[in-house]
Amino acid sequence: MKNIFWYFLLAVLGTGVMFMISMLFKVPMPQQGGEYYYLEHFRNGFNLVTAVLFFLTGVAAGIYTRLNPWWTGISLIAVLPILAIIESIIYHGSHNLIPLELAMYMIFALPAIVGVYIGRLIYNRRVVRSRK
Repeated sequence: MKNIFWYFLLAVLGTGVMFMISMLFKVPMPQQGGEYYYLEHFRNGFNLVTAVLFFLTGVAAGIYTRLNPWWTGISLIAVLPILAIIESIIYHGSHNLIPLELAMYMIFALPAIVGVYIGRLIYNRRVVRSRK
């Protein structure tokens, strides 16, 4: 139950990071009422700065928590698949290649996944040094 809270917190954090980066870099809003309206804004807001922030979040999660690296990465980008599914329900003709789209979002999660593994490595080395 405790892990679910952390994963939810990471999902909220990931949504906030993508939204703030898109506002900071003034990502243009898509046309109102068109398909991919919400998803396009978040997806276009994912850039190098977002990837670095997700990596650093992953490192922190690896050091301070014992969360699963893959679920940590998925939690940080959870808003993208959720919005894709919502838009595919609203606009029946859109997102007809949703399995490929979800695979692409897993690529977006890779910086966080790698960060968690590096954070665990740092944690394990620190634990080994403190035992000596």
